[in-house]
Amino acid sequence: MNVMVATDFFCKTIWTPLGRKTAYVLSFIHLGSRKVFISPSTYNPNGQWMRQQARNLSMWAEEEGIDVRFLLHDRDSKFTEAFDEYFRREDGGVVKTPYQSPIANCYIESWIGSLKRENLNHFSVLVSDNWIISFRLTPHTITSTVLIRGWVIDRWGVPEDLSLQAREIDTGRIRCKQWLGGMLKHYYRQAA
Repeated sequence: MNVMVATDFFCKTIWTPLGRKTAYVLSFIHLGSRKVFISPSTYNPNGQWMRQQARNLSMWAEEEGIDVRFLLHDRDSKFTEAFDEYFRREDGGVVKTPYQSPIANCYIESWIGSLKRENLNHFSVLVSDNWIISFRLTPHTITSTVLIRGWVIDRWGVPEDLSLQAREIDTGRIRCKQWLGGMLKHYYRQAA
């Protein structure tokens, strides 16, 4: 799992001054560390955009010290040959999942499902930085690091430059941090 990265698209219909459009986002998750990389959104994920995302992933993986020996994705036609060629190597390469089997790429599918259920279905924004931080704090991802729009949230805390204005509520030994007016909450036990 330390040499595998899973990827998939998710989309969101948004309203623009020019009308209704579908924005596509390519997301990646390193299976060993659960570190997530999200591409910028696009209305047209063509071959040139896909090649650029392959380069972006490679630079991010190098910065994070991740060896992308295997890249796991489905058989979506948006994954072009040039994109797959970028990750071709003798000791690994691209692994395509079988047709109509999202369980074969369960890590990224689960992450995208959480993003949609907890964020995109409730807000008109494309990605909320607060939700990314909230996802990082959930128990099943407590060791993860998330990179979004150039911000890295380390394992133990939230960087001060995000100025999230988290509000703490004292409830005895259990503490609560809230974002977005209480829609996102993180509970934790106060250290003794």
